[in-house]
Amino acid sequence: MNAPLAAPKPRKAEAPAALAPQPAKVAAVFGTWKTECAEKAPKPNCQVIVRSAVGDQIALVLGIARPTKGGARMQMAVPLGLAIDKGVTIKVGVYSNTFPISRCTAQGCLVEGEVPQAFIEALQKGNGGAAIIYSSDSQTIKLPLPAKSFAEAYASISTTN
Repeated sequence: MNAPLAAPKPRKAEAPAALAPQPAKVAAVFGTWKTECAEKAPKPNCQVIVRSAVGDQIALVLGIARPTKGGARMQMAVPLGLAIDKGVTIKVGVYSNTFPISRCTAQGCLVEGEVPQAFIEALQKGNGGAAIIYSSDSQTIKLPLPAKSFAEAYASISTTN
């Protein structure tokens, strides 16, 4: 005859398998661009970020980081309700490129990945641009992408990551 199973002993709470994202704090402001750095990172981990509004709504958020290895990386958030297959077209000065949508969340759709050097150079010239998205009914929507003060903000994180 088998002995009855005993109730399992309570265990201490275990640490999560992965670290939660670190909260960021604004390190410096350069016009509409800001630098944000992870608060509890073992070494500086900063990005430049711009939030662009249409009316009283934030319509575009663009963050660009400079990792120690590899090229600059970005994450851009745009509103939901767009034609995902058309991606997001960025135009700054003479620079133009279409980026695919990586994924969408409840807050918006994201473009993530490596930043072409030509895009960085166009932003550094300080001319404003636009992120162009297309609604699901094919209407063109231009979201402002300010570039003024980007060069100073970007230079400020060149040695932090």
